[in-house]
Amino acid sequence: MILVTHDPDYALELADKVAVLEAGEIVQFDTPEAIYFNPKNKYVASLFGPCSEFEGIFLRPEYVDFKGSTYTGEVISFINGPKHKVVDLLVNQQEIIAYADPEMTLEIGQSLNFAINQKKSKKR
Repeated sequence: MILVTHDPDYALELADKVAVLEAGEIVQFDTPEAIYFNPKNKYVASLFGPCSEFEGIFLRPEYVDFKGSTYTGEVISFINGPKHKVVDLLVNQQEIIAYADPEMTLEIGQSLNFAINQKKSKKR
């Protein structure tokens, strides 16, 4: 069965395979897991939630691990949410979005160490 939808979440939940079109052309045809975790480009990544491009990796906010210390970033903004805080970090002149524990104390300008969960992310 072929189902056409403009609801990305619905497509990922329902489909065995997803075709993502950009300007009428298929830019990625893959499993929902591959589309979400390994998008082919920024357009595909942006359809399925927040994503930052960092050092050749499409980095989902859940990939950032504040228990690690590979990178250091400066908090430029954050929003408190019920499940997590959404944090914008500036790292080597690149902005990335991360999720932090809601109990984590944050301040604008604060330096935070973090690592990237390489098991989920994939270089382009």
